[in-house]
Amino acid sequence: MLDLSHLPTQYGAADVQIFTVPSTVSELEWHVWNKPRGKSMCFMFCMGGGAGGGGGFTRAASAAGGGGGSGGSSAFTRLIVPAAFLPDRLFIQVGAGGLGVGSGGGTAGSGVLSKISIAANVTLSSQNYFLVSGAASVPTGGGTGTGAAVGAAGTGGTAASATNILLIGLGIFSSTAGSVGAAGGAVTGAVGGATGIAAGVINMAGSGGGGTTSADFAGGLITTSTDSFLLERAPATAPGGSNDGSGGYLSGPPSGPWFSYCGMGGASSNAGIGGNGGNGAPGSSGGGGGAGTTGGRGGDGGPGYVAIICW
Repeated sequence: MLDLSHLPTQYGAADVQIFTVPSTVSELEWHVWNKPRGKSMCFMFCMGGGAGGGGGFTRAASAAGGGGGSGGSSAFTRLIVPAAFLPDRLFIQVGAGGLGVGSGGGTAGSGVLSKISIAANVTLSSQNYFLVSGAASVPTGGGTGTGAAVGAAGTGGTAASATNILLIGLGIFSSTAGSVGAAGGAVTGAVGGATGIAAGVINMAGSGGGGTTSADFAGGLITTSTDSFLLERAPATAPGGSNDGSGGYLSGPPSGPWFSYCGMGGASSNAGIGGNGGNGAPGSSGGGGGAGTTGGRGGDGGPGYVAIICW
């Protein structure tokens, strides 16, 4: 193998390898991690793709229309393990984010699991995994609004356990479930459902798209908290009218901690085009689309994120 661990990096003595390009075919397209020499411990971080947002309803001006629901965010896992317990090569799959849908599109796409494996087989069992981002229940997409109902919120990815990843017994393991999405705004006219930052969860589910009957309504907001560093830097809420929801982004050092922001819900427009939902950052979900004379499209879920850090 090509060993570059002797070359200086921005991380000093630590070897940091980050994988962000998602696989288009699950368990068939793998990245390769080569164990660096001279390191004794490794930290692995594995986050899957977030789910997509549902579309806002397309309706005539002054008719009822529900906003699209947002998708759920991905679960994520961590493992600290002695390097002596690891093979010289591991295989990485970065899960894709679920695609958002437009008006009449039904439920948006689910997120895909990220995996760290000792083998690059097409069909794998849990005995080959060092780490998987979550259990089999992946984050699901938001629903599309109709003339009679709002788009439903997607579910968050469920936390993984030893049942899903047998090799975690070699190290210190932890897993965190993803967040539930937000429903779209009411068909009688309302702002999209709000989202928030959940304790211990470093990615987010998006907010819902606005609904309308006769007026313009904003996309869903992020619930506020006094003196919150993370919320001060969060994406903006889309004001009522033909306004798209803000896209999420990945925050990180040196300006702040590693944190993944969601896509925001699009606004509704009574006599115009509904706003599109914003796309999510890694592991976070897309926002719902707003209702309008053409319903806004839901945002795409962010791709997965895998990091292996050795020192």
